[in-house]
Amino acid sequence: MNTIIVGRFAEQAQADRTVAALSEAGFPPSRTATLFVNPPGQYDRHGTPRDPDASAGAHHAGTGAAAGAAAGTGIGTAVGVATIRTWAQSSIERRFYEQ
Repeated sequence: MNTIIVGRFAEQAQADRTVAALSEAGFPPSRTATLFVNPPGQYDRHGTPRDPDASAGAHHAGTGAAAGAAAGTGIGTAVGVATIRTWAQSSIERRFYEQ
């Protein structure tokens, strides 16, 4: 089984210095690695050219939200109209048969 030694650093520069020190101590670069854990809610470190702090996956979220709202409005309207027509038709039929 391999031994894994882990260090946690507040800044990338500290991790880079540690990797350099390990290299100077004789550890081959192929045996060292660094990783970065994103803070909660941050999904992409690089963003977009227009907004470097934005998550690249959320770049077109506004368009998708508008399309979803439009589709929901259309479906809701259709269901509402069908319900009102069915209710009105049954109401008319009840009045006709009651007479």
